[in-house]
Amino acid sequence: MTSVIAAFSVDDEPTTREFAAKLNLDFAFGHSALMDQASDVLGAFADESRRYLQPTAFILTPKSEILASVYSSHAVGRLLTPDVVKLVSFVQSQQRAEAVPPSDCGWRQVGS
Repeated sequence: MTSVIAAFSVDDEPTTREFAAKLNLDFAFGHSALMDQASDVLGAFADESRRYLQPTAFILTPKSEILASVYSSHAVGRLLTPDVVKLVSFVQSQQRAEAVPPSDCGWRQVGS
């Protein structure tokens, strides 16, 4: 399974680098995102008083269509790796099943 992870933060560059290093994350992070614009575009919940976005996550298809999304409004409701793997595996199995020609499925059309 091939995947790409992308992330961004409203934090400045040093804070974002420190966060990624603390969690030992090895994918690229954007930084210094404009909170109001990001909230408007993504539909993310924003905490105006402390100027940060609640986590918002998307799983995209290879055609960049949204397959699933998770919006958090508090300290719960995060997109977790096992859930992503399970969903992607399920979608791939469905695609494989749909790709099997009808003559190989063991059923025959009425009248044939």
